[in-house]
Amino acid sequence: MLIPQPKITPLEHNGIRYQQDRETDFEGREYGATYLSATDVKTDQLVWAVKICDCIKHAAGGPSDTTYVDISKIDLGPSENELTVETMVKTRHLIDLRARTSTLTFSPDWFIKPRTEALHDASQPPMPPPWPRRHKK
Repeated sequence: MLIPQPKITPLEHNGIRYQQDRETDFEGREYGATYLSATDVKTDQLVWAVKICDCIKHAAGGPSDTTYVDISKIDLGPSENELTVETMVKTRHLIDLRARTSTLTFSPDWFIKPRTEALHDASQPPMPPPWPRRHKK
């Protein structure tokens, strides 16, 4: 089952509308990444776009290979030339409106740390099976 993209209202500030962007095609856009676009309210033209984060990649054979990370909230602040963007996976990003950059400011532990598996050490003998072996006569 696909989860629909959340409906959040765009933020308008100083004649610019800031919103999540999946449709606009521009040079350098990566497939499967979440972008915040800045659009001029009067002309409805894209001024700039900044990548917030990459999509989540799943193991092959799962329901889908990638999951989009949607924006759940856009707020002004902490200063006049900054935006705070929160995603559905509870990461927070600080957008510098002058430099047009995104900086990760908060991420829950489960999202930062990748799950690692212990590697098999070839120098150790293999573990015996959990059942007793019967020798053939």
